[in-house]
This record gives sequence, C-alpha cells and structure tokens, in this order.
Amino acid sequence: VISLADLRPSTKFVKMLKRVKTSGSEDFSDCIQYLIDLSPSAVDLELRSLSVADGAMELILFLQMLISELKTGRNFELLQAYTAAFLKIHEDILPQLPGFHDQLLELREAERATWLKLKGKFQKVLCMIGAFSNMQ
Repeated sequence: VISLADLRPSTKFVKMLKRVKTSGSEDFSDCIQYLIDLSPSAVDLELRSLSVADGAMELILFLQMLISELKTGRNFELLQAYTAAFLKIHEDILPQLPGFHDQLLELREAERATWLKLKGKFQKVLCMIGAFSNMQ
C-alpha cells in the first residue's frame, strides 16, 4: 500500500534530512551547509515546503537538525533566524501536533545552553577590554 506522503514530491533539503535519519547519524552539517548556500527566499520556500504528512516527520527532522547544530556551538545567529522563520511559518500547526511539545522544549534548552556559553565568552572579552583600556 502506497501512502499519499510517498507520492508527494520532496525538495532536495527534505531528502537530505531524511537521508540523515535513515543513516542513524545526527550529523546535519550537509543540511545546514545546503541552507547556507541558498538565498533567503529559497530558505523560506524550503521551510514552507516542510510537510505535516507522515506524522509531521519533516517538521520533527528540521527541529532535530536545529537542536543538533545548536549543540555544536556553530552558526548560532543563523540558527536563530531559521528557528524564528520556522516558528512563524508553522505557528498555527505546531501546538496541535502530538510530540512537538517535547521537541520544542529540547530546542529551547539547547538554545539556552548555547546562549549561556556565548554570554560567558562575551563577559570574558569585556573584562579583557576593560583591563587593557586601564593599562594606558
């Protein structure tokens, strides 16, 4: 039996997300690099193309990609922009989907942990600047 989700055409980005899932890896670096190489309007189209079919697997994979990449500490501002766009586009459907609450909580915690690391680094830099400025 073929489901309608199997007949729906997928974008290159969605195929990349699914490839990461089937490989059992959590390395979404190719997916992130693909989005980086796209124009802002193409990224918007990719985010709008994520489907709620098949248990909203594409939306879950996108959230897992954000969480995984946030944990690496790379591309923080870019990931914040993707998160904001994703939430703005899918804000109506996300609360209605089962299991998304846990994913969103995990995303929030990953963002918080990454921000605290950055905040600590900012504080160190500010202290060094203050110390060097007093040396004159």
